[in-house]
Amino acid sequence: MVLKLLENFLYSQKLFIKMIFTTVLVSLLAFIGILLGALLAFFTKEELEPGQKYFEMLIKGILLVLMVVLLFKSLENYLLTAIAFFLGIVISFLFRKNYFYFGIALFSSSFYSKDFFTFVAALIFLYGLPFGTLIAFNNLKKIKRIYLIIFTNFILFVLPAIILFFGPSIISYKYLFLAFSSGALLAGLLK
Repeated sequence: MVLKLLENFLYSQKLFIKMIFTTVLVSLLAFIGILLGALLAFFTKEELEPGQKYFEMLIKGILLVLMVVLLFKSLENYLLTAIAFFLGIVISFLFRKNYFYFGIALFSSSFYSKDFFTFVAALIFLYGLPFGTLIAFNNLKKIKRIYLIIFTNFILFVLPAIILFFGPSIISYKYLFLAFSSGALLAGLLK
């Protein structure tokens, strides 16, 4: 009896560790888009200036898709969702760092299905490609500035993971974090 309980406990711990490892790995892959985008800028310098408007359109399109997906997934309690959405809009006008809101969206989406989590991660990766390219294009002569921008975005991206993983009651309100980040991304579209 005790052996069976111990075996079940160890199995659940193994599943938990595997889930955390998968979440961290997928999250890092989502962030790598910004690095690949910056690297792409150095190899295609002559195509960057004519393509700049297309990169900006691609960024806005991905933000729109991500915002709509997050909003529809968060429709559990309409009143609280609306409050969180508008709170996200207001706070985003004060703090305009999309990768912080991506971190909130990605880590709260990890409490949903693997498919949804992977889809959100893929959209963040796709956003990072043109975003990283534009960062590098605007700072081609300032390598340290590119590193600083990417590092700052990485810290902002990971910060919500620390908050979300250490709050056990957060799982009950995961939809509010999706609505909040959706509102913040809408404000990012408007800037």
